[in-house]
Order: sequence, then C-alpha cells, then structure tokens
Amino acid sequence: MLLDTAFSRLNIPDLFERVIAGVGDEHDIKVLCCLMLSKLVVLAPDETTNRLSDLAEHFRTIIGHKPKENAVKQELEKITEAQKGVFKVSIQINKSIVETAPPHDSRLSHWNSYWDWASNEHKQLRLTVEEELKEKER
Repeated sequence: MLLDTAFSRLNIPDLFERVIAGVGDEHDIKVLCCLMLSKLVVLAPDETTNRLSDLAEHFRTIIGHKPKENAVKQELEKITEAQKGVFKVSIQINKSIVETAPPHDSRLSHWNSYWDWASNEHKQLRLTVEEELKEKER
C-alpha cells in the first residue's frame, strides 16, 4: 500500500486531519478512511492516540446512525458496512493503543466513554465483528 512506502515523507498531522474528515464523508470515502486508520494505528500510534477524541466523536455518529424507515436494502447494507468498519478499527485501537497505554492517560477518557457506549448499546454488532476478525486470523 502506498501509505506504507510513502509514510516517512508524509505530514502525519495533516494526513490525520484529512482521514478523520473522511470518516464523516460519503460511504466509499468512509470505508477507505477506515482502512487507512487501521494502517495508521500501527504506523503512527502516538498521533492516533492524540486523535482518539475526534475519532470517538465520528465513530459514535456512524455507529449510532439509524436508517430511515423506508431505506432500501442497498442503503441498509452500506450503513452496516460502515458500522462494521468502524468497529474493526475501534477493536484494533483498543488492542494496540488503549490496552497498552498508561491507565490514567487523559487522552483516553473520551475514547473510553465512546467504547463503553458502543460495546453496550451495539453489543450484537460488536460480537459479529469480533467473530469475523477471529475467522480472518485463522
């Protein structure tokens, strides 16, 4: 992926600004930004940690999105795909960053609040994504 090879030449704070903005964009952009975030969690863990509050805000909006009553199947599939993508990145952030951070890191408070909400209010979706990730690892 280009992100891997060009990472050292990128302005990481600017890249994060664009990726975070893209998380709230239309479906295809949202999916690409989630994929980029999954790479950035590994490549730039400190910058990711600094952006957890912004990510939590955007992720909460995506996961909490309720489709219209008259939404067509394709729209429902897009919503579910976006929610799963956000959960995948959220799980990765928890494993790679949150679980290894100092316990009272103030940068984690908003993220932890988001994660508690998402895990409890959307438990079935979280469990589905966790199972998909386990299957993929096998």
